[in-house]
Amino acid sequence: PNFFVRKRFAGDDNAVVAMRGANTVQSARTIVMVDGFVVSNFLGNRYDYPPKWNVVGPSEVRQFDIVYGPYSARYGGNSMGGVISVTTQEPKEGFSGSGTVQTMIMPFSEYGFDQTFTGYSVEGSLGFKQKDGPWSVRASFRHFENTGQSMTYNLLQKSTGASTTTVSGAYVDPRLIRPSGLAANAETAVFGAASPVDVEQDQARLRIGYETAGGWKIDALGLIWKTRQDLLDPRSWLVNSATGAPVYQGNVIFNGVTYNASGLTMSQTERTEYLAGLKLAGPLAGWDVAINLSRFWIASQDARSSNDYLTGAAGTAGKQTLSRRPGWYTGNLVVERDLGLHKLAFGADANLYETSTDTYKTTNWKTATGAVYSNSSYGKTSQWGLWVEDALDLGNDLVVTGGLRYDRWRAFRGGLASLIAGNRVDARFANRHDDSVSPKLSLQGKLAGDLDFQVSLGLATRFPTVGELFQGSHDTAGNLIAASFNPYLKPEKSTDASLLLRRSFGKTQATVSVFFQDVKDAVYSFQGTLPDNTLFNGYQNVDKVRQYGLELILESKDFLIPGLDVDGNLAWMSAKTFRNAADPRAIGVQFPRI
Repeated sequence: PNFFVRKRFAGDDNAVVAMRGANTVQSARTIVMVDGFVVSNFLGNRYDYPPKWNVVGPSEVRQFDIVYGPYSARYGGNSMGGVISVTTQEPKEGFSGSGTVQTMIMPFSEYGFDQTFTGYSVEGSLGFKQKDGPWSVRASFRHFENTGQSMTYNLLQKSTGASTTTVSGAYVDPRLIRPSGLAANAETAVFGAASPVDVEQDQARLRIGYETAGGWKIDALGLIWKTRQDLLDPRSWLVNSATGAPVYQGNVIFNGVTYNASGLTMSQTERTEYLAGLKLAGPLAGWDVAINLSRFWIASQDARSSNDYLTGAAGTAGKQTLSRRPGWYTGNLVVERDLGLHKLAFGADANLYETSTDTYKTTNWKTATGAVYSNSSYGKTSQWGLWVEDALDLGNDLVVTGGLRYDRWRAFRGGLASLIAGNRVDARFANRHDDSVSPKLSLQGKLAGDLDFQVSLGLATRFPTVGELFQGSHDTAGNLIAASFNPYLKPEKSTDASLLLRRSFGKTQATVSVFFQDVKDAVYSFQGTLPDNTLFNGYQNVDKVRQYGLELILESKDFLIPGLDVDGNLAWMSAKTFRNAADPRAIGVQFPRI
């Protein structure tokens, strides 16, 4: 219940996880791992920072484990929403192989669209595991192509000039919010849409395993992932009433009112990404030890776009955005063993996230010729943590688990640069550091009537991502404008509680979960006031957000007929802004996207 992946079309780049109170634009509140390697993209906290799902192919997945809330000391504050652990198939003894061919067909109708989009994917793998030897290997690939529907639509806007071009074809939709400044007799009308999204992806993966005579298992993983996205076919439904020709931009007269039609552009993006990971697990002096090391980086990302429709069609003015090897390093150590009635575990983890982006103005957007430097954003964050956890068997089917976690966070080398009077001017942000202590406590066991229960309590602190802090721009006079981003953000701090009850009725099992979460200084993007009383539109801290909810799960085996399994779930949740000094209008209102 309350688990959702934002997938707008097959091949969608922005497939963010939403879990309970973490919505689809709060990507940094969920940890996603594949075979222990972190694939969450904590370079930002928004719809376009999803986990790197393509690290694993669909046919390689053995199972998903989903854990709600920050109730384990093993995970940092990014587990405020939950933790998703993906486990892949192990190679079988001898040689093995698999292949999958898939097609996608999506009829789509909206405003001026009545179209069927199609795509396909081809996936295959080869595996080998020695029968009486230590080695195993698996190589896999996937090629994917698809076209997804338009993701944005364009409204006729307020016009500041006159027009002699009368048009028809716009779709008046009173359900939509009126653009600001429209005349009283103007209508909210959709005139066009961004191009459908043409996506092409290629992935190649190699995994090598080795088992030592002493019981240690060593796994190495490598991934190459190439993506290309083309948006070259923006749509306008405006038609010149006199000539019948399509109209893509400019001042127009629609239903007797003058508007401005703008916002249609063309773009192309190419990206190459890599993952390298090493995992070691085995016994050491009576303890079970596991070590994970990984590096994910975007070796190249080249995004090119036109200024408008006419420059796009003519191949003239636009901009180019280049990413300078953004990515992350992660490391994790877990040591655990059973000691009598105790199951003791402790460990450490660390990460480094870094980003750097340069933007250029170009005379030909498609070929990126005549590139002139415009602006940059850059910065780094790092975090290391220590934790300990003990599960104590109290007898009578009761187990209490206590945990404590300490985190140390740092944000540094952050800044913005712009071309001011022909020279690059940099504005550096002050380095920041902070720390947190997060206790956890859980009790589970059995009650009368074969009723299983679990009560969990926990505190968590999520520190801001490098993207929330440092990405922004200057104006032409050199004044700092942290557009959408805020270098002064405080960390989010949550207090969580959960009660879970489960009972079996023959072949049917029922589970009820009640949960509560208070988040202090929740991070969200909205318009409000900064501490110096200036108006700001971007990431800000909401003083307190409170949510609570109820979930019901029913699972039945051999339902009605042998072999038929049925499961279903139902969830109800309320999440409201409790305090918000930056914008008091939000107090008592349902939190966005929950």
